[in-house]
Amino acid sequence: EPRMQMPKYNNSPLTEVVAEFYFQGSDWDLVIPGMLYEKLKETFPTRGMPRPAFIPNAQDLAPMMRTDRVFFSSKDERQLVQVGPNLLVVNNVKQYSQWEDFLPLVKSVFDTYSTVVPNWRLARMGLQYVNTLKLPAINGRIDLEEFLEFRTYTGPNLPKDHGPFAMNVQYQFQNSKESAVVVQLGNGKFENGEEYNIILDIKAVTLNNGTIDEKSIELWMNEAHENISKIFEGCLSEKLRSLFGEVN
Repeated sequence: EPRMQMPKYNNSPLTEVVAEFYFQGSDWDLVIPGMLYEKLKETFPTRGMPRPAFIPNAQDLAPMMRTDRVFFSSKDERQLVQVGPNLLVVNNVKQYSQWEDFLPLVKSVFDTYSTVVPNWRLARMGLQYVNTLKLPAINGRIDLEEFLEFRTYTGPNLPKDHGPFAMNVQYQFQNSKESAVVVQLGNGKFENGEEYNIILDIKAVTLNNGTIDEKSIELWMNEAHENISKIFEGCLSEKLRSLFGEVN
């Protein structure tokens, strides 16, 4: 079945894409990051820094660099690989091109990891799109109803002006009870008093800890991408689409 074509935008709000793989029971050794680096260094020559803008499971982390992970970065610092015990992450942190470019990169990194840790058992996967919505402010205020179909609601007897906010909703995957899409909306910050940044974070996850076979990975990633894309489009008002500048 052909994949649905989603609109493309001249001013895309997408700031980061993250593919995550969580393993269980894999043999881990401190030499593994070095072995993986040797195989990936042509594409990811820089070790350590820069630190990615987003680290999965941030709520579980102390506010400091994780010492059990190693980071490899591409020369232009657009893409990163993170590796740690039972964890492999591929980040695109800026200048994202398209899914048709990112998915082969993820597959290539995973295949390389498989040669270094041949007895891997994949338990969970995630695919995350982090969007920074730059919304114009009028007199220091923004009206979310103008721009978003996914937003907080406050009744008529509550103040219209409020401070920091966060909203989190989990939706079931289309055609699957084994996966979900978690949508988070949260406040960012004012830029020059004329523009307000809001973070729209959409993440597809597998729900059950099981053993995922290699053949299922690409299929799931494509389904995750489609689910995320549909929900992203569902979050936008026509006014926000026009601000992004849809490409015909």
